[in-house]
Amino acid sequence: MTRADQEYEAYVKLASQMGWPILPRDYGTPPKVFGMNYRGSSLKRKNDIRRKRMAKYYK
Repeated sequence: MTRADQEYEAYVKLASQMGWPILPRDYGTPPKVFGMNYRGSSLKRKNDIRRKRMAKYYK
């Protein structure tokens, strides 16, 4: 089992305990972009802030 498989299994356990939706593994997306979808992720928070700013200026 690779490290990526172990990390995904740990994510699935945590998501099921916290009641979060389990996202499928995405092999074609870089980890930074994939992390922007996770609730609680600092990347998601930054991505949401960036989207709000862009929406404000480009209506």
